Amino acid sequence: QCKCIFKENPYLVELREDVKLLIDVALEYLKKRVRNHKSKQAKKGEQSTQDENPETGDENWTDDEAMKIFLSIVKVLQINFPLYKVHKIYAAAQIRLDKKLTSKYCDINEGEISDILLYYIVYFCENLGLSLIHACFRETDPSNFPLPLAHSLICIVQQ
Repeated sequence: QCKCIFKENPYLVELREDVKLLIDVALEYLKKRVRNHKSKQAKKGEQSTQDENPETGDENWTDDEAMKIFLSIVKVLQINFPLYKVHKIYAAAQIRLDKKLTSKYCDINEGEISDILLYYIVYFCENLGLSLIHACFRETDPSNFPLPLAHSLICIVQQ
């Protein structure tokens, strides 16, 4: 018998929302990384003598902090993430997927994949996650793109 606190619906809903928030934070980081690189390229073209505007705390993430977030997403997108077993047992009927939308990204006939995992995959892809990862590799300076961060992004795509 499951002794997990997530078998109770309010906790399960809260955990699902936290995972979505984690994905949102990661996507926002990727957007800022690409945007910052583009603005640096634009500033190179024009000789600016003004000091740069101070950045907020979110934009000052270290590469290690960003890598930890992306590695967390890699764990969440693994098929054996413990939440999925609990979700399948206690709350499978709560998530309704648009089969047409889901089939754009995943094989929906795969029986082992829980609906909540498919939901997160669709959520990540529909919020331009793959496009942002592509832009990070294509449009950012390779000398400013650490290998561990690149590896964690590749792991997300692999999952």
